Amino acid sequence: MKKLQGSEFSGNNGIELSKDEKHIYVAHMKNMSKLTNTNPTTVVATAQLDYGVFDNLHWVGDKLITAGSRTQNCGQTMTYDCLKDFHVTIINPDNLAVKSLYQGKYTADFSGVSTVLMMDNTYYLGSFYRDKMAYFEGK
Repeated sequence: MKKLQGSEFSGNNGIELSKDEKHIYVAHMKNMSKLTNTNPTTVVATAQLDYGVFDNLHWVGDKLITAGSRTQNCGQTMTYDCLKDFHVTIINPDNLAVKSLYQGKYTADFSGVSTVLMMDNTYYLGSFYRDKMAYFEGK
């Protein structure tokens, strides 16, 4: 293995390759970066979520989708207890503009959302906190 120089972010979690394979998208906590697919890499765009953390990334059509914990209740320190609520967010791969699709509350049965897959109008959610999955119907 060789280190990808320039990719040293706090909490690298989700990665996805652009469809033309020229860029790498990296989700790292409340931030996301678009990097050149070179070594050393160059950051060409960044985004920050003010309501949550970027987690795993997936393509849905010509956009990226992420789901993760909401952080409004965390203050300066993020703990599992404050990361139970969640969001689903669409990302424009060109400029990393974000659009919140859904913001949800945790339930006793499901919390700790870490990934989302979308098929038609159904959103499938995975959790880092529990050994289960969930889904909901969207618009």
